[in-house]
Amino acid sequence: MENRFPSFLQRLTRSQLVLVLTGVFFLAAPAAFAGTNLSLWVFPGSSGRLLSSADALGNRIVDASGVGYQSGLVSLPLANSVPVRTNLSPVAGDNCVRIQNAINYVQSLPPDTNGFRGAVLLNAGEYALSNTISITASGVVLRGVGSGTNGTVLRATAANQYSLVKITGSSSAATVSGTTHAITNRYVPVGARSFQVDSTSGLAAGDHVFVRRIATTEWIQDLGMDLLGPSPVYPWSPGSYMID
Repeated sequence: MENRFPSFLQRLTRSQLVLVLTGVFFLAAPAAFAGTNLSLWVFPGSSGRLLSSADALGNRIVDASGVGYQSGLVSLPLANSVPVRTNLSPVAGDNCVRIQNAINYVQSLPPDTNGFRGAVLLNAGEYALSNTISITASGVVLRGVGSGTNGTVLRATAANQYSLVKITGSSSAATVSGTTHAITNRYVPVGARSFQVDSTSGLAAGDHVFVRRIATTEWIQDLGMDLLGPSPVYPWSPGSYMID
């Protein structure tokens, strides 16, 4: 299938957090692998590391092992060592306002020498949440007591789709002027580890960059996302559906 999703790359300032959104494709594995409970496309090698195979176009299952805190290269902070500043137990009905108020309180505290403001401890039980709870300051830990039978459960109760916990900052990524370059490959496979650009001017090894995938009318039509509707589900339009 022709690639109808042109892209470009741009350098980011080193101080920004880079979030990458990737697509996943699915292929049927041959019957020979079904009996071994292994996939032809991702499987353990002799060293124990996962190996992946590509199809005829170079598409491979996306490697998501680098997601998470510091790309998995740095140990997680010892969150249990962060002092609890306030704690809650679940009540009947909606718990959104109570949890949000507790988070807001901890967000108002000054960070310690390690950058932590403190923890909000949610005691065992089920917390019904009809809306999103938000953390908007760094150094705040939202802590439960486990995921077992006697653990902490957050349950979405509204019929509409929404994020249960949203973590945001006060700024967005900033790009470096003059570092935008077009990707020249006609087809970039899923899970690709390299691609060609029209120039490397302004770029150096180790730079943080983002790739913008530009949604064209043809791509939206290929997906059938121009057929959505009626309100409140609206068809996609090229100018409003970019993926960075």
